[in-house]
Amino acid sequence: MSFLARLSLANKSVVALVAVVLIVIGAYVIPTLKQELFPSLFLPQINIVSVYPSASPGQVEQDVTDPIEQATLGQPGVTQTSSQSSQGLSVISVSYDFGTDLDKAQQKLQQQINQIQSTLPPNVVPQMQQIGTNNSPIVTLAVSSSENPEDLAVDLKKVAVPKLQSIDGVSTVNITGVRQQIVTVSLNLAKMQADGVSIQTIQTALQANNITLPVGEVNSNGQILALRAGNTLTSLQALADLVVGTRVVPSAGKPGQYNKR
Repeated sequence: MSFLARLSLANKSVVALVAVVLIVIGAYVIPTLKQELFPSLFLPQINIVSVYPSASPGQVEQDVTDPIEQATLGQPGVTQTSSQSSQGLSVISVSYDFGTDLDKAQQKLQQQINQIQSTLPPNVVPQMQQIGTNNSPIVTLAVSSSENPEDLAVDLKKVAVPKLQSIDGVSTVNITGVRQQIVTVSLNLAKMQADGVSIQTIQTALQANNITLPVGEVNSNGQILALRAGNTLTSLQALADLVVGTRVVPSAGKPGQYNKR
C-alpha cells in the first residue's frame, strides 16, 4: 500500500474535510468564470486593403500592390507576405509569428506606408485589418428595391452606411452583393484577318489606352502630390471609338489614303 493511501486511511476525517472545502470553493468559483460562446481570437495576420477605382488588375499591381509590398519587407516577425490584385482592389496579407503584438506590428506597418503614401495614386488610402473573430459581422441586413443594384448600392452608401456607422460601438459597415460591370471584348477573327489586324495589336491598343503612369511630383503648400498622366476607358462608346491601327487604301490615279480601323 502506498504512502498516500496509508496516510488517507489514517486521517479519514481530515481527507473528508479537505474534500468538502474543495467542493465548496469549486461551487463558488465556477459560476464566476467567464464564458463566451464566441470567444475573441486573433490570427497573427494583418491585411492591407486598398481601393483603386476603375483600375485594371495590372495597373493595381503596378501602382499599389508592388510599392506597398516593398514597404512591408524587413518588418520584424513577418513569416509570409502574399498579395492579390483585382479590378480596382489590392489585398496584401502579412503573416507574423504567433505571440507577436499585432497592435505594435500594425503601427510599424502604418509608419512604413505613410512614408510611401505620396507615391501612391492620390485617391488610394490603404486600410489595415486584423484577422479575428471580433471582425466577423454580428448583424447582416438584407435590402431589396425596384431600382437596379448599382443605384441601390450608391443610395445605401449615402444614407444607410453613415447612419449605421454613427451608432455607438459599430466599427465598420460594409455593402456586399453588388455586381461589378464587366466588359467582354469578342473578336471577329474573319474581319481581323481581312484587315490584317492581329490579336496582339488589339491587346496592345487596349492596354496603351487604358493606363495611367506616374510622371512626377508637385509641392503644394508643403504637401507632396503625385502627378499621373494617361488615359482610361470610362464608357462603351470610348471603347468603340478606340483606333487599333491604320491601313492604306489605294485609289486609281490618286495617292493612297489612310483610313482608321
